[in-house]
Amino acid sequence: MSNIIQETIDQFWKKSLFRILPKKVTPNYFTALRLILIPVILYFIAMQYFWWALIFFIISAVTDTIDGSLARVRKQTSPLGKLLDPIADKLLIILILILAAFFYIHSAIIFLVVLFDLLALLSGLLFIILKSPEAPNVNWGGKSKALFEIISVVLVLVFLASTNYWIGLASFIALAITAILSLLVLATYWIVTVTVEVRHK
Repeated sequence: MSNIIQETIDQFWKKSLFRILPKKVTPNYFTALRLILIPVILYFIAMQYFWWALIFFIISAVTDTIDGSLARVRKQTSPLGKLLDPIADKLLIILILILAAFFYIHSAIIFLVVLFDLLALLSGLLFIILKSPEAPNVNWGGKSKALFEIISVVLVLVFLASTNYWIGLASFIALAITAILSLLVLATYWIVTVTVEVRHK
């Protein structure tokens, strides 16, 4: 299902934006834009301009789909892009959630999601440091977790802007699902990593 959605997004950008986008514009441009937007979004959250924070977060999320599609459609991948793209994604979600937690009524669930994200990030770094022979493939849940993280951030920001009870409840449920998926992905990551290490000894 995730591959079908990915292919649909790729085709949408290919038939629209990519028709007029110069070849010299690489995915790294959009990754850099996403990094630049992080302090902008954090500023609006800190100032409690939550609608503006939401608008710029959506723009940032759109640029994420663009750089991914651009890399696949035009085969414009690079070592720098492979490094910066996940860093930009993680920083965007983690920093927004940490700051939003100071205004959100269920801050504990936010910090739980952030904790699992940080553990996943550290696990990835450890895997690189250990120079394991192959990377664990946990995309089965990774994309679902990433989707629910985006949904969670959107709902949290909408709730902070509107203080609507039902939106607040929906945001809590989305965060809880994200936390569960994050834990499952993290556990699977370590199981696969240990299995790979044992197999290659």
